[in-house]
Order: sequence, then C-alpha cells, then structure tokens
Amino acid sequence: MDLGGGAMLLRVPKDAGGAKITTAAVTAAITGTTVLLEYNKTPT
Repeated sequence: MDLGGGAMLLRVPKDAGGAKITTAAVTAAITGTTVLLEYNKTPT
C-alpha cells in the first residue's frame, strides 16, 4: 500500500500473510495487528 496523504485504518490478521506500508517518511512490514496511519504532506 502507498499512502500519499490522508488517513488509513488497516487490520492484518495473523494468518493473512502480512502487509507492507510505504509513505514518504516510513516503510513498515506488519503482521497480526491493527494500525491507524495518518500522513499530511507539509506544503513547501
């Protein structure tokens, strides 16, 4: 999943095989959890 801006609720059950999340600042691989992500691009 690529999160370019906004919010996302993601649930990954233990037996689902995992997920990979990529934002401008963070890349994470997760399994067996629920996460809430929010990313707001700062204007330059």
